[in-house]
Formats: sequence, structure tokens, C-alpha cells
Amino acid sequence: YRKDAPLYAAQDRRKVTQLILPTEAAAKAVATEVAGGKTLEAAAREKGLSTAGLEFMSREELGSQFSPAVAAAAFSTAKGQVAAPRKSPIGWHLVRVDDVMTKPAQSLAEVRAAIVEALAAEKKRAALTDLLASLETRLNGGASLVDVARDLGARVETTAPLTADGAIYGKAGEQAPVA
Repeated sequence: YRKDAPLYAAQDRRKVTQLILPTEAAAKAVATEVAGGKTLEAAAREKGLSTAGLEFMSREELGSQFSPAVAAAAFSTAKGQVAAPRKSPIGWHLVRVDDVMTKPAQSLAEVRAAIVEALAAEKKRAALTDLLASLETRLNGGASLVDVARDLGARVETTAPLTADGAIYGKAGEQAPVA
């Protein structure tokens, strides 16, 4: 649980559309147009610019890609609203919050069954891999299939020639024995 703590932590992500402008004055002018009812996309087009849609990002991801101020604006704005202009190293951002995805933190009690199941599957895979490696080593070292089977408590049986679907070759209606 501690090793994978980020998987179980609370998540707050935003899907946004942004317009980056060269000056604060230009960003404020577009913000005024949007507040007056124009879409962010229409305001951008009229100025020969285009908006960019960003998929769901955390505050940290948005902050590291643009600036902490842009991330703070996006995460303090309601869905469907445009945040006030914020500066980053590449210009002034107008960010519209298109969608919000939140997930509450999960306690150990809530994820215990899934963790137990994942660990059991991992242990089974590891045990099977170890067994197969051991068998391969023994067979490559000269042990016979009969000796290896005997040590495993299995027995080797010979069947008549079989087809891919388990039928006995040349004998209509006959199938290979089932275990």
C-alpha cells in the first residue's frame, strides 16, 4: 500500500482549453470578450490565433508545464468557466476548465482485497517461472523427461498421434484422454 501510495491518493485533475497571448493587455481584452458571451475559440480565431485542448492534468503537471500561477488559476475555476489571465514563461494564458475529474483517497481497508489478489497473482507467476527455469535446466543438463516427471509426482503417458483439435488421427470420433 505504501509502495503504491500515489495510486490510492486523492486525485484532482482538470481538462482545459487554453489560449496563449503575448501581452497582459491582449489577454485581458479577450477575457472581456469571453465574459461578454463570445467563445474562447471565436475570440482566438478573430485574432488569427487558435486554442489548444489539454487532456486531464494534475495541478503539479499543469504547473510544471506552464507555471504554478496558470495551474492555480485552472484549479480555482469552476467547470465551464474561464480563469483570469495568468503569466507563464511563454505568454499570458486564458484557461477554460472543460471538465473536472476527482477521485477520493482510498484507504488500505478499501484496497486490501485488490492488493492481496495482485500479490497472489505475482507470486504464482514467479513460482511458475522458477519451476519452468528449473525444469529447463534439468532437461538441458541431461535429465530425462521420465525422471523429471517422477520427481514432480507426475507420470508420462504416450498417446496415439493427435490432430490440433485433440482428435486421434485416423480414428473418427475418438478424442485424446482428458487428464
